[in-house]
Amino acid sequence: MEDLLSVKREKPKMILFDYGQTLLLETKFNGIKGIEAVMEYATANKDGKSPEEIVDFMDEMNNEVGRHITNAKHLYQLEVPDISYKRYVFDYFGIEFSKSYAELEEIYWDNAAPAIKSDGVDEMLEYLYKNDIRTGVISNISMQSSLLINRINRLLPENHFEFIITSSDYVFRKPQRRIFKLALKKADLAAKDVWYCGDNAFCDVDGSSACGMLPVWYTAVLKANSMQPSCEDYIHIDNWKKLIEIIEETKKVSED
Repeated sequence: MEDLLSVKREKPKMILFDYGQTLLLETKFNGIKGIEAVMEYATANKDGKSPEEIVDFMDEMNNEVGRHITNAKHLYQLEVPDISYKRYVFDYFGIEFSKSYAELEEIYWDNAAPAIKSDGVDEMLEYLYKNDIRTGVISNISMQSSLLINRINRLLPENHFEFIITSSDYVFRKPQRRIFKLALKKADLAAKDVWYCGDNAFCDVDGSSACGMLPVWYTAVLKANSMQPSCEDYIHIDNWKKLIEIIEETKKVSED
């Protein structure tokens, strides 16, 4: 990576964003809180399982199939929809509910992983819109896309995202290049005209780079010992003001 304010780059036609820990910040995930909230609507619990026992069982299943492995270089690049996953768990234990699985999924997510806006995100998105830079979202998420769309629209009501692509809808997870290629098809743009911004060095930075996009590594909330990108050409920012500054530099290049 170079000193990117001194690198001459063309203004992007579009910037695509990751969701979690980028546009919005999720609090530390708490699966027990999520299951506790869901179990308030249980009408039957044949095996008498507690929320803690259910979460332990879910963790065991995750380990068996390689789901949510912390080592980023794993081969888990296909999505398991949360609604199907939870259905297996609850049916296995004979747990029934007064609400649909779709409703339970939202209850679970809202309690296990509530979110807030990242600092300066509103101003950054407004700047992109006013400067004719299109925007969209690609997210690795097992929740229904409608839940993510509702959350983004609720917390970022002034957004102008053209589309929100989720792995739950389209099978493939970042860094699998097919999910990035789908976004390019939807945008009808060449990869060289698109930047991709996210916090994960492997899924977001290396993944988008492999598709020919210019990665923007956003590290505002990343831990100091986090994995580093493997690709060499990327923009590193730790706040949204810096992204605006870099784009202002691209406008000067265009004028020259």
